Amino acid sequence: MQLKTKVPAKEIQQWALIKALFSNEPSTVKIPTEADYDQCIDLLKTLKASMKATKAVKESLTKPLNAAKSAVIREFKDGFEDWAAEKEKALKCTVQQYLDIREAADRKERLASAKAAITERKDLEGDLEKAIEAGDDDEAEALLDKIGAIQIAGDEKVIDAKGVSQSGRWAGEVTDLTKLIKAVAAGKVSAKYVTVNQAEINTAAQEQRESLNIPGVTAVFNKTVSIRT
Repeated sequence: MQLKTKVPAKEIQQWALIKALFSNEPSTVKIPTEADYDQCIDLLKTLKASMKATKAVKESLTKPLNAAKSAVIREFKDGFEDWAAEKEKALKCTVQQYLDIREAADRKERLASAKAAITERKDLEGDLEKAIEAGDDDEAEALLDKIGAIQIAGDEKVIDAKGVSQSGRWAGEVTDLTKLIKAVAAGKVSAKYVTVNQAEINTAAQEQRESLNIPGVTAVFNKTVSIRT
């Protein structure tokens, strides 16, 4: 099936006709008389009918395009992407487990090395104290050099694996929503950390109307104009 991607010329002509009806209308329309009111309603009806017809034409073009696009996306997902994503996730998990084990072993080795270095330095410091008491300056100088040469490994080391880089992001996990809400109410933390569910509030307002009883929320009736064609 050949997909259509251009708006029909007939539709574009219809747009021009509708726009022409409003060509002499000021940006701000006032209704001083009943006749002007009736004329405005007629314009609204014409505009709404043309919008409805335009939507139908648009959907006749876009529905087949969207269906074709969805079919292509689904073929990619079902044929490879979903499978590849699962494999990637599993392999990354395996790599991370290995890196965690290797990092733990490396840290253990460094701590053992640090412990041995500390023990060696303590032994040398004991010998240094004896050399100083004995007045053996040459021996004392030699021991000082040995003590200064001892390096104690730090506790942090980046594991470098070819083709692999480790990164992470801190995230805040809400463990006590009530406590968070109380902190916001007390002004201890910003209200930006609590998201208002406007859809749920609107549903409650629509159901309860004037009797809406949610602290900090007022039921408001917003008027709208509907035009029947």
